Amino acid sequence: MNHLWFIFLSLGIHLLQMLNHPVASTKISLKCIFLLMLFCYGIFLEAHAQPIISGFKHLTIDNGLSQNSVNCIFQDRSGFMWFGTQDGLNRYDGYEFRHFRSQKNNTESLSNNYVWDIYEDEKGILWIATFGGGLNRYDPETDRWKHFTHDNKDPKSFPSNRLFSITEGISGVLWIGSNEGLIRFDTKLESSEMFLAEDAGGNSYKDNYIGIVSDDIEGNLWLRSEDGLTFFNTQDGTATNFREAPFSNAFPATALASGFSSTIPSISPAPRTSFTPFRAE
Repeated sequence: MNHLWFIFLSLGIHLLQMLNHPVASTKISLKCIFLLMLFCYGIFLEAHAQPIISGFKHLTIDNGLSQNSVNCIFQDRSGFMWFGTQDGLNRYDGYEFRHFRSQKNNTESLSNNYVWDIYEDEKGILWIATFGGGLNRYDPETDRWKHFTHDNKDPKSFPSNRLFSITEGISGVLWIGSNEGLIRFDTKLESSEMFLAEDAGGNSYKDNYIGIVSDDIEGNLWLRSEDGLTFFNTQDGTATNFREAPFSNAFPATALASGFSSTIPSISPAPRTSFTPFRAE
């Protein structure tokens, strides 16, 4: 803002000179117009400048957080902040934390304390992906929980207990990345189907691990695993793998264009942006 004050001061000085020197008023008035334009342009730049972050506030176990290793952060439609940690789920209202932890033999609690992801569906229901306790359904209105877990003795049970990522598709369907493959979960019927698992044929992963699930505008999925980047067509259940760098650890880096399938939508370049690094001191 200092440069704007300097321009404003110069503008005032030239206006005073116009009043005291009528003969030179034409030349001075041109300077005033120039300075006025410069001043307005400076105001425009200030208005569109990125806000300056003055500092950070740290929330740790000293402030009530259940554990300092935070795996995921989510804000629900009511404004509450949710933090998934390696020792429970936390809800933060801006003042204090409410903890949700697993309680033995209590179905009305979190199934496992290791929380990897939090997702809120269109009805306001929270879905919690845990590593070791399967999928959790939490209704904030009723404060009720429901668990979907895998039972080796029941082939119809939920396919995996080790989950990493959740996103929502159409018609109340959740797509879930797990240690055993990609899970399609129908929230209305509470039924599940596994894709890209070991016995899924030629489109399967080497290790079946799917860590990140992200959907695009056409309702298809982009998946991340140790094996690389995968495009999954939700309409026909087919997958296309990208195992060349930079989408995986495979080298040497050859031309990536040859690996793209014609069925995959074109990828537009992202707009240029700038990053401001923040590091712990």
